[in-house]
Amino acid sequence: LDAWSLDMKTSSYPKDWKKEGELALKALFTISKELDPVLKDGGYFLSITRMGGRFGLDRDVNPFNGAIAGFTKAVHREYPKSTVVVMDVPDDMRVDDILDQLGREANADHKIPEIGFDGSKRVKPILRIVEPAKPEVLKIENEMKLLVSGGGTGITAEIVRELSTMANLDIHI
Repeated sequence: LDAWSLDMKTSSYPKDWKKEGELALKALFTISKELDPVLKDGGYFLSITRMGGRFGLDRDVNPFNGAIAGFTKAVHREYPKSTVVVMDVPDDMRVDDILDQLGREANADHKIPEIGFDGSKRVKPILRIVEPAKPEVLKIENEMKLLVSGGGTGITAEIVRELSTMANLDIHI
């Protein structure tokens, strides 16, 4: 059980957030190396983060909480026989309540590796594929003025030559 983040400062960017985060990740890495034989056979690897129970999607958080969650999910992929869970909780959730909820998650049938608990309800992140917006394409027209940055040779020269065939342009390199 990695509970390092229970002691981490939870403000979005505490003064020493990099040092604190590096220590947290090094501790996780060391733990996972030591537990390798156990995890190969189906052990437990549990982490806790304090990003509000919604993985920081609704507020600024200490960025290393996200790194802890990511590392834990990587352990989940590496050791499919093991129970691996990262649970995100609010800053003010009591430790005994956190451990109760984490125990329920670790012993559940579903084995979701990433779960949030906002203090009153369970939150499961869902990946949604969203089509990107169609980019607007610059319409090349006669008498346009274009500033092209880069050198006057190589790929830049090729692009300028191609542009000059499209319209009567005032090109500045």
